[in-house]
Amino acid sequence: MAVVNIDIPHNFKPRPYQKEVFDAYNSWMKRILLVRSRRAGKDKVLMNIWAKRGLQRIGNMYYVFPEYNQGRRAFRDGIDNDGFRNLDHFPDVICKLWPWGKKWDSQKMKIDLINGSTLQVVGTDKNINSLMGTNPMHLIMSEYSIQNPRWWKLLSPIVDQNNGTAHFCYTPRGKNHGWRLLQYAKAHPEEWFVSIKKAYELYDNNGNRIITDEQLERIREQYVADGDLALFEQEYLCSFEWDIKGAYYGEQLRQVEKEWRFCAVPYEPNLRTYTFRDLGMDDTTAIRFVQILGKEARLIDYYENNGQWLDHYAQILRKKGYNYTMHYFPHDWNVRELATGISRLEYMQKIWIKNIEALQVKGVQDGIDAVRRVLKYCWFDPKTDDGINALKSYHKEYNDKLGKFNDRPQHDWTSHAADSFRYFAQKYEELVKIQTQWPSIMTIDRDQFYV
Repeated sequence: MAVVNIDIPHNFKPRPYQKEVFDAYNSWMKRILLVRSRRAGKDKVLMNIWAKRGLQRIGNMYYVFPEYNQGRRAFRDGIDNDGFRNLDHFPDVICKLWPWGKKWDSQKMKIDLINGSTLQVVGTDKNINSLMGTNPMHLIMSEYSIQNPRWWKLLSPIVDQNNGTAHFCYTPRGKNHGWRLLQYAKAHPEEWFVSIKKAYELYDNNGNRIITDEQLERIREQYVADGDLALFEQEYLCSFEWDIKGAYYGEQLRQVEKEWRFCAVPYEPNLRTYTFRDLGMDDTTAIRFVQILGKEARLIDYYENNGQWLDHYAQILRKKGYNYTMHYFPHDWNVRELATGISRLEYMQKIWIKNIEALQVKGVQDGIDAVRRVLKYCWFDPKTDDGINALKSYHKEYNDKLGKFNDRPQHDWTSHAADSFRYFAQKYEELVKIQTQWPSIMTIDRDQFYV
């Protein structure tokens, strides 16, 4: 058998700030986190590490994007400043050819290496359960700040068990899950390589700026003219001080953080417990667990899953063991289904959940206004972290063609979590009025604050 020597990186010479990533990988750092300005060439670096990892160890590896279609465009059509497609960083000799003569499957967005490793593009807008059983060995989390962070939470134990690796790369979108992961990584330098590169810190191999001051100023002026100064500072200066573009609750959640209301909020058995949910079928289901004392709204727990039937969620409620007063569902759950002849509410009652009320949900904008009013009364336990991430990232839909926001929310991974909170907010005042004023025996533990 002929021996073929392949140099990786392939088809490019890394710039200094790119080389440091390869050096970190070659030193066997299992976790790499990159906060990068636009035009930093991050996909070129990560694609080459992807290929190298697949040759060094046989396994399933995934390049994870916020949306599958975004990944398709980057993988299939992406071309760098040197004129190379992203696929050009995979030498033909290391890839198995498909029957049609290509080294990649355009339908599955997949490359099979000659040693048996598989490299595939996926999106967090698809069902995570399809990935759970594939035993991933290496993950690249691209644009992690706008991904559904639940993916990493569920996959990280599998990667750890496989002694695998994970690399994260993104531009900031406020102090959301991306920022929080950065703080964790900084606190664990023995496990994580962290690198933040702003636009004026990018140099080529000749010591020249990738983006000059003059070019950066022109870019800034264009962003300002479009009313997007925040986006400019996020994408070119790597600033975490601005909320995600079009965020609905940025101001209110910053106040929650300022007042230390992200903290340990234990379950109090002597208080009534309510659940509010937005339920999909094969889509995501989000459930919020709330207790009320006076005007305080205590968000004690949160659960989210997808691809599960109703029995699963009934089982989750039993396991949590809270003293439930009422379960609130959207009003459309009263509609009888043609296949069974009963509604989903009736089915839930049949399998144990008795205290159910169908909410007459108000318009989306009325609900958003209600959330803004209610957030000043809310305390959030760490168990609600996934729900908080969704609220921080919940934002208006942006019309790229018109260059402005549409008057409706973006439907993405944040939607169900945000809707479940919206249902609670619309019920909040009524719950305060009917709440029995038991004295609280709970003390908020300010030593357990988290952000």
